[in-house]
Amino acid sequence: DDKWMGHEVLDQPSERRDTPAWTLFQTKIIKTVLSREGFGADEIPDLFFTNYKQIDEIGHNFNLLQPEMREILRYSDEALKDLTEFLNSEVGQEQWVVVMTADHGVAPDPQAAGAWPIRMQYLQSDVAEHFGVGVEEMFVETSPVGFWFDQQTMEAEGITSEEVADFMVDYRLDANAPAGEDLPSQYRDRLKEPIFEAAFPSAAMGEIWNCVKESD
Repeated sequence: DDKWMGHEVLDQPSERRDTPAWTLFQTKIIKTVLSREGFGADEIPDLFFTNYKQIDEIGHNFNLLQPEMREILRYSDEALKDLTEFLNSEVGQEQWVVVMTADHGVAPDPQAAGAWPIRMQYLQSDVAEHFGVGVEEMFVETSPVGFWFDQQTMEAEGITSEEVADFMVDYRLDANAPAGEDLPSQYRDRLKEPIFEAAFPSAAMGEIWNCVKESD
């Protein structure tokens, strides 16, 4: 029916790579290339690089708590088993090494995990307003996981990193929720919770890590 787990993707060439179908196809191509090019046929070590991108794509499109992620992991595990069995038969047991790595991890969807999805634009606006400066003056760059302050603005306005940290650690969920938004029920009795467990200037990281090591 051209669907995968109810999603109409198999009839879209650009979206097929986001399904286990591409994992099966990629594994077949890998084995064909390794065999045709004679990998492991002599004493000179051969290197082959590949990227099973489907786990990453599914993580971005559906998040790790969804059944789609479980399915792509199952297919990827089977593909790895298929490849290792192929290498044993084609190259020989204990004659090959597979090295696995990843470019980043992933966090569960905040709402599915019961966490609060921090609204960065509201947080930036609240920080800038608290210190009486504009957002563009206060921030040099932002990302989904953090932001960087304009040091010239902070120096000119007499704003210290410690003061920003104090504001952040006392920042509450209700301040980060847009006015008038109908919040999901799981958050309605948590509006006074602090969003951050801790906040501190990056210059203090060395001292903090030393404390962590001592506590261990």
